[in-house]
Order: sequence, then C-alpha cells, then structure tokens
Amino acid sequence: MKRIARLLLLASMATLVGCQQFFSSSLITFMKRPQAKITTLTATSSAALVLALQSNPDPALAAASLGAFDKLIKSDPTNMDVLKDAAAVAVIASGLDTTMTKALTTLDLTSVMAGTAPSAEQLTTIGNSIVEAMASLDSSGASGIFEALAQSASTPEGVQNLKDSGVGSQTLVMAAAAVALSDISSQNPGIDLSQVISGTLPEGTVVNPPSDAAKQELANLASGITAIDPSNQLLGMLQGMLKF
Repeated sequence: MKRIARLLLLASMATLVGCQQFFSSSLITFMKRPQAKITTLTATSSAALVLALQSNPDPALAAASLGAFDKLIKSDPTNMDVLKDAAAVAVIASGLDTTMTKALTTLDLTSVMAGTAPSAEQLTTIGNSIVEAMASLDSSGASGIFEALAQSASTPEGVQNLKDSGVGSQTLVMAAAAVALSDISSQNPGIDLSQVISGTLPEGTVVNPPSDAAKQELANLASGITAIDPSNQLLGMLQGMLKF
C-alpha cells in the first residue's frame, strides 16, 4: 500500500508540473527503489521530485538524488530555482532541519543569546542528534550543493537572488552546520563531533581550525543568513558551538 500511495503522489506531482514524460522517467523506478541512485534530473523533473518530497519527506530518496542535483547545478549554475530545490532536498536527506528544531526546543534561545549557557545535558542531546542526522547525509553530493549556496551568498546580488528564489535563512543555517561539521571531521580525524558540539572534549584536546575553503564558505553563508534574517538566533548559537 505504501508503494501505491507513493506512486499516486508522484503522479499527482507530475500533473501539477504538466510533464507527461515524467511518468516514463527513471524517477518512478527510483520511487519504488529509493536505495538506488538517481543519476539524471532535469529542471522540470527535479521540481516534481521536490514537490513529492515536501509532501512526503523520504530521506533515503532525497539522499539518492543529491548527486543528480549536484550535476544539474554544475550544468546551470545560475539557475536559482534548481539551487533552491537542491538545497531543500539536501536538508530533507540529512533530516538536519527537523533534528535541530526538535533538539533546540529544549532551549530558550533568547536566554542563550543573552548569555545563559545551556546545560551540559542539553548540549549533549543536541550534539548527538545533529551528528546522527549528519551521518545519514550523502556528503559527496551535498557538498557541491552547499558550496553553490555559499558561492551565491558571496555577493549582495547573489543573496538577493537566493532570497527572491525562496531560499530562506534557515536553509543557509543548515548548510553552514553541514559545512562546519564536515570540515571539523576532515581537519580532525577521529574526533567526536558530539563532544565538539556539547563542549565536552577531554581537557587538552586540540581542535584544528577550519580550512581556508571552509572559512570562506562559512563567512559567505553567515553573511547571507544575516542579510536575509538579521534576527536569526540559530546562526549565533552554531557559531558558538562550532567556533566559526
């Protein structure tokens, strides 16, 4: 029954975008077998896939499509609609947005931003949740998407284009979290990310600074977040946790 419901949902999304070829595309097959990789997407089929995923989030299917989205972005880097869709799918693939939102409901962000430190237990819970979400993300496909977001956020014009296309500050926050965590892992092999986030690393543990590339991407994303939503509280909290 789940397969039938999924196919019916996909068919309805295809009708909305008016793409008759969608029924014969490989997406139908991949909706049946979400563990397989989607290798090719067009701007039209990607939009239909995003509509389906937003109505019925499927992290496995989202992760299977990241490489195809990455290729689509590289083939048309100025298409903000495609980038917006790719970013939405990357967030669904990781479950990072939902995970962080749930984890952070235990905190009073206003108090935190005013200087009240979260408890060690709260930070540990948040750290474990975020690391678990990141572990499910296909970083090879998502990294190109986050890089494209950071590149677009590098200029005021680019930020405006992101905003106009519907990319919100929350999406950029998720991208910044993914970039920072991925870079910490690569710069510090074997480090426990949950301990980094919770601030419970053993005394004397040295954490290497971000790579130059990550620094630039994070600076761009932070600028974009601030420009789109100056009152965004998650950015400051992440910067405090992940030291960027």
